[in-house]
Amino acid sequence: MRKPILKAALAAVAVALVGLFSGCQFGGSRPVASDVPAGPSSVRIAAWNMKWFPSGYPILKPEDRKPQQEFKRIGSAARFIAWQKPDVLLLEEVRDGATCMMLCTNEALKGWSVDAVTEFVSAPDASVPPHQNAIVSRFTPIDSGWRRWKGRAGVYPPRGYVWAVYDFGGTLCAVVGVHLKSNYIPKDAPDADAQPAQNRKMREVSARELADFARELEKRSYGGRRVEEVIVAGDFNTSIFDKQCDGEATVPTMLEAGFRDCFDGVLDRNTMPESKWYPATCFDYMFAKGKAEFHSPAVSPKSWTSDHMMISAMFEF
Repeated sequence: MRKPILKAALAAVAVALVGLFSGCQFGGSRPVASDVPAGPSSVRIAAWNMKWFPSGYPILKPEDRKPQQEFKRIGSAARFIAWQKPDVLLLEEVRDGATCMMLCTNEALKGWSVDAVTEFVSAPDASVPPHQNAIVSRFTPIDSGWRRWKGRAGVYPPRGYVWAVYDFGGTLCAVVGVHLKSNYIPKDAPDADAQPAQNRKMREVSARELADFARELEKRSYGGRRVEEVIVAGDFNTSIFDKQCDGEATVPTMLEAGFRDCFDGVLDRNTMPESKWYPATCFDYMFAKGKAEFHSPAVSPKSWTSDHMMISAMFEF
């Protein structure tokens, strides 16, 4: 009898949290804030793929969720984030805004807020739920929102990106969170042989859209002030160190658009540890465009809540 009661109670909490979160729109963009105080000039920005958070595996039906396990996972993730001490965190593979709100209301993350969450929708015949991206932080953004990829030349990547604009030490900085097309190929896919090339094209198209969006952000004016720094981070699902990705234009497109690789020169930058299926690799990246100085790039230790490690870097504005 206790399980149904617990599920009902936790469901009520989730509904209440959605109500609390209603001030931050899930889609499009939120109203621009004109009276946001400037944040600090030194900020640690991080990105983390949280692996089907908070369940740890894909769940299509709400009745299949295990609330006790999910709350345990949320608490563990909150403590891990607090230990890593980021100021702005870009999240991938989260369920929804209510989940992000439960994460930020955990005691370990006191003072944190949910600044933007995507609202991607799966196709009616999808076998897995959509991944959402989110931005959580210690600050109040001036502007934020999300977009789906537009696609081009018949190539339409899944999902999209989330973004927020902050005032750091008097400098307007836009952060953009991404989760590009994976390398996963279903065993029964009718076009399995062509899928690797198609996945690569999707990531390359996404990179070109990110370069375009960065230029759009730099032209925006907030009270007569321009965005001077654009930081893009997340799971790019490609590796410049893997021969299987040789010739892929995803990362080169970012560099050609004026971005700098914040982990360039870091010797051990694998963000996914070795498993029984795959060797260790680097799928997670952080790129910066602007005059801000960055230093102390770090790959976090492994957390049991995810198969990815968190990446972060300090920025001086």
